[in-house]
Amino acid sequence: MYVAENVQQCRKQIAVLETKIQELEANPPRMSIERIADDPKKMLLYTSFTYNAFKFLSNTVDRFHPLTYYCGRRVTSVMME
Repeated sequence: MYVAENVQQCRKQIAVLETKIQELEANPPRMSIERIADDPKKMLLYTSFTYNAFKFLSNTVDRFHPLTYYCGRRVTSVMME
């Protein structure tokens, strides 16, 4: 009897996990600074800056908009989420 109950619990858990997988595939999480702002280790890992330093740098770069690169190439959009 114990094995049957364990198998049934496992099947329920698999169904829940499959639903979560489908949700993640339909709407994958997006990387954004706001999602990692509260974690200094992640901020340093992904940006090499603290959150305050990153925001300062980001605001400073925004003043030079539009950015123009070699051969006249331009940045058409920079997403800051």
